Amino acid sequence: MEGFYGVIELIILAVTLLVSVYFSYRSTRIQQKILTIKSAEEFSKDINNKRRELEKTLGFSIKSGTIIDANLLLSIEEDPNKRLALIDFLNLYESMSRGINLDAYDEEIFKIARASVTVRTYFAFEDFIIQYRRKYNRGTAWIEYEKLAKKWR
Repeated sequence: MEGFYGVIELIILAVTLLVSVYFSYRSTRIQQKILTIKSAEEFSKDINNKRRELEKTLGFSIKSGTIIDANLLLSIEEDPNKRLALIDFLNLYESMSRGINLDAYDEEIFKIARASVTVRTYFAFEDFIIQYRRKYNRGTAWIEYEKLAKKWR
């Protein structure tokens, strides 16, 4: 009979351990979602501020469907202030993308909040990104942002 009780105790211990692991995992996921919501709110504020700075520096408004033509790309390349403003702007998207791609943030929360503007912005500046990588031998510049934009496209 003692062997039977030992097996029962072992089963109860295993079930208790599994339940504990499950609730610990669930708690961690909830904390991650809360962190992601806070991060998404902060990111939205930061990106809106950087977008306004960029618009002021470039002298035009970046709206849905903005076309970045060869003349604008040339003016960005020739003017260090414009280039740095755009780099700062794209770096915010890179930071967000890295957090999502590395599972530090819950992707679905950011996707709901930012997918369309994230994708549109990447493709609006894709030519600049490609030229920058070639010119400055920075093949991985904004690579996480590129991966995410193409995934969400």
